Amino acid sequence: MNKFKRQLISVFATAAVMANTIAVPVAVAQDGGNTNIVISGNGSDANSSVNVSQTTNTVVVQNNNANITNNVDADSDTGGNKASKNTGGNVTIDTGDANTSVNVSTTANSNSANVTCCAGAGNTNVTVSGNGSDSNNTVNLNQANNTTVLQNNTANVKNKVDADADTGDNKAYKNTGGNVNITTGDADTDVNVTNELNSNSARVACCGSGNTTVNVSGNGDDSDNSVWLSDYNNTGILQNNYGRIKNYIDADADTGDNKAKKNTGGSVWINTGDANTSVDVSNLANVNSAQVGGGDGGGKLSAYIVGNGSGSYNDIWLALANDTNLYQNNYLYLKNHIDADADTGDNKAKKNTGGNVTIDTGNADVDVDVNNVANFNFADIVCCGVTDVLAKIWANGDDSDNYLNAYLANNLYPVQDNYGRFKNKVDADADTGDNKVKKNTGDVGGDPSIYTGEADSNVDVNNTGDVNVFGDSPDFDWPSFNFPSFGGFSLSITLDWSDFLAWWNSQQG
Repeated sequence: MNKFKRQLISVFATAAVMANTIAVPVAVAQDGGNTNIVISGNGSDANSSVNVSQTTNTVVVQNNNANITNNVDADSDTGGNKASKNTGGNVTIDTGDANTSVNVSTTANSNSANVTCCAGAGNTNVTVSGNGSDSNNTVNLNQANNTTVLQNNTANVKNKVDADADTGDNKAYKNTGGNVNITTGDADTDVNVTNELNSNSARVACCGSGNTTVNVSGNGDDSDNSVWLSDYNNTGILQNNYGRIKNYIDADADTGDNKAKKNTGGSVWINTGDANTSVDVSNLANVNSAQVGGGDGGGKLSAYIVGNGSGSYNDIWLALANDTNLYQNNYLYLKNHIDADADTGDNKAKKNTGGNVTIDTGNADVDVDVNNVANFNFADIVCCGVTDVLAKIWANGDDSDNYLNAYLANNLYPVQDNYGRFKNKVDADADTGDNKVKKNTGDVGGDPSIYTGEADSNVDVNNTGDVNVFGDSPDFDWPSFNFPSFGGFSLSITLDWSDFLAWWNSQQG
């Protein structure tokens, strides 16, 4: 009567090992992150089976949601002065300067993830050797490493700015007995709005199982030896940015709208200062950067069926796959509504008697600069699959059946999407005119005079966006801001908005 021995060992992800008390030479061990499975030296007619399942799951989730509203009403005013019905001397209205400066800076929503290999990722060695005739030896090994990074940003920003500087709207009426002089100071309005929103950065190392070696050798006649091994490395990166930005800016500088009427007994002067309005709007939104590579993945595969006895049945089934899924999505709705005015004109001198009449306006300058930079995707993926394969079937006995089946796959699925909708409405006016001199009576040899300053309006609007780059060398001039090397490659890009803004401004010269 034949005696049969059967041994079953199961190892799960918790590394718990359960075995019965029968001592047979079957070994499963973890050594420094390596997995070693050995079935060897078992006698004839023995049945030995090893089932191993190891799974490592890494999930990173980063979410940001920002709703920001800024309402700013800023005014400076030295005008609105009146001198009326004075008798017996000169009348003077002399205003100081009016300066209004508004700075609004909004920074929100930044994610950064750096995923390195787990400690358990090492080499895998499976050996079925030196077992007796008519023995049945089976190894089932399933290994999986799953890494998922989810990064989401949502930002809703609304800026409403009303900024005014005014030294004008001065009035001198019905004065008698001297000269009338209205002199206004300069009016300056400066508005700066900066929005820096939504950035994702992910770096994921290859975390496969390193080198894999399967050896079926030296087993006896009529033995049945099987190794089933699957190793899957799955990496998924999802980066989403959603942004809505609305900027409403009304900026005015005014030194004009001065009036001198019905004055008697001297000359009339209206001298206005300069009016300067500057609006600078910068919107930077939605940047995704993903890097996959490095680590200890991408090892070698070696499979041997060597020196087994006659009539033996030997098979190795291998399935090794690396799947990388990348999704980068950006959506931005942007609206800029800017009304910028500088005015030194609209001055009036009417029905004055007894001297010369002069209106002399200052310069009016309007400068509007709008920069919109949005929706950038960058991805650099270095494949993490098997880099070298060695398979050998050699010197097995007569009438033996030997099979080596290997499925090797390295699948890459990159998706990069951008949607941008920009609306820029800019109304910029510089005015030194619309001055009036009517019905004045003075010296016989004198003539009324109107002198206007220069009126300059400058508008610059730049829109840059919807850029996708896949690969390790972008074909346009990215800024270089000391982005660290990672896994053997480096990238000249940054998610530091202050540096990005400085670089962007340098490109506009």
